[in-house]
Amino acid sequence: MIHSSKTFLDRAGLELNRAERYRIFISLTVMDLSFLSDSMEKEPIEALITSLEKNLAIKVRKSDFCARINKTSIGLLFPETSRQGAEVAINRLTEVVRDEITKISDSDVRQIIPTQLASYPDAAGTVTVEQFLDKLTIARQN
Repeated sequence: MIHSSKTFLDRAGLELNRAERYRIFISLTVMDLSFLSDSMEKEPIEALITSLEKNLAIKVRKSDFCARINKTSIGLLFPETSRQGAEVAINRLTEVVRDEITKISDSDVRQIIPTQLASYPDAAGTVTVEQFLDKLTIARQN
């Protein structure tokens, strides 16, 4: 199922509240696929990102959540997952993305897939989950 950015933000907020209340981990990431616009036409990019979102939703655990954040970004929510666990999942999922792009575009994609990661409670000196969600909400409104 393809979810909207509003659904993603609502779910992430709910999971963050649960994580804070029960002192459990939560991680979320956004994959930025805007680099595709440099090498592909608009319609194939839309179809590719929709396909990627569906494939990623299948590859994550049932408790995880995948949604389109905007035209070129996919968000992944990992409840009860530490930052280190999310990094492992992201590495595995970016390989899925590279393979799918290679299949569709007939070119070997070696580019690093840009990702942003936030975790609770261990922000590891970066943006907190709450700040990350605020930033996504503001970007969605603009």
